[in-house]
Amino acid sequence: MGRVAGSILLMLWVRIGSLNGLMQKRPIGCWGGWLGGEVPSARSIGRVAAGMNIDDLRALLHRHYERRRRNKSLHPVIGTIRPLIFDGHESTSSYLRCCTGCSQRRVTVAEGERVQYYHRYVMAMLLHGDGYLLLDIEPQRPGEGESTAAIRLLKRLVAKYPRAFNTVVGDNLYLNPDFCRLAVEHGKHFLGAQGREA
Repeated sequence: MGRVAGSILLMLWVRIGSLNGLMQKRPIGCWGGWLGGEVPSARSIGRVAAGMNIDDLRALLHRHYERRRRNKSLHPVIGTIRPLIFDGHESTSSYLRCCTGCSQRRVTVAEGERVQYYHRYVMAMLLHGDGYLLLDIEPQRPGEGESTAAIRLLKRLVAKYPRAFNTVVGDNLYLNPDFCRLAVEHGKHFLGAQGREA
């Protein structure tokens, strides 16, 4: 299961749009060494991912954070600033397959207009002196905006990681009054895309 979870995270981080795309790029680099073995097949990843519990994955991320914190390897960026960066990403899209969690949009192609199914999520990454650490991901539900998913994610993070970060960072999509207010109410600073503090 570890290699499957690692392969999925790798696919998201490198922004590969599908499991088949991951298979095509499999020989590039030293991914096998990072994953602890070969990248599983697309069929295996899909089968295992379908049975995964999201809470188990979040627990793995939290354990990794705790280990890094105990080892004192999460240094502030400048002075005492520990930013948590929010960003939205689209993980997959298809004209042929959909599920109950898919969002839909109409896309104009050469043949005319088609319905495209897609998944988006908001991720929160802790910026530290040596790089980034993924803390959590929240799916964007059909029909809702990115900031709505980000509010759910921030509520979970201030409860689970109360002292991991002291600054929340997001682009202009996160200049939502409810999102900013939630950060400030929990004693966090907020920086928008233009570097303005709320």
